[in-house]
This record gives sequence, C-alpha cells and structure tokens, in this order.
Amino acid sequence: MKQYVITELSPEESEAISAYLKEKVGFSGIIDFFWIPVDPGLYTKEQETHIDCAPLCFSVEMDVDQLTCEFLLRTRKKVACDCIKYATAKQREWIIEFLDEMLNQLNIHP
Repeated sequence: MKQYVITELSPEESEAISAYLKEKVGFSGIIDFFWIPVDPGLYTKEQETHIDCAPLCFSVEMDVDQLTCEFLLRTRKKVACDCIKYATAKQREWIIEFLDEMLNQLNIHP
C-alpha cells in the first residue's frame, strides 16, 4: 500500500488532529479513521465519468503517535470499481498540501 506517514506526534497533537478532522469531514463510523474527499477538479477523465461513485476519498488513520494516509482513492459507495485507483501525482500533491495546511492551522510541526 502506498502511504504517507507522519510520525512522532504527541498524544495531544494526535487528539487535536482527530478533533479537527471530526469537525471538518465528520465521523466515519470507525474510531480514529477518516475519509477525506478529494477535490473533484483533480479527478481523472475516467473518475469524472463515475458520477455515482463520487466523492472519491483518501483515508486517514490516527494512532497515538502517528497519522497514516493512504494514497488509494476510493468511493465509499462500492467495494470495487474502475475509478478506485492510486492517486495521480497532482492528487498526491493535493493530499499532502491538505495535510500540511491542517498541521499548520493546528500549529503542529513534527
């Protein structure tokens, strides 16, 4: 699995990130697990045609001392579909910028 991992977070920082994500994207139904919708303007041509699958999301899992983000874009509506793919370079850049901006807003600098 292709992932982006931020380590060496304090328990307080992890709690702050979880609270931020709960406020911004909502509760996924799984503790410390979040689905972050990707900007639809970054969808590939194939992903754009899968209107019933939107929004495509990446996942973030929080642990006591780290954040793990998967670069696999998924739909929450189907288990398997042709639009479920690893993020393109532009999508990966957007994901990392989203996380960096979140950390900056929370004044977390691991």
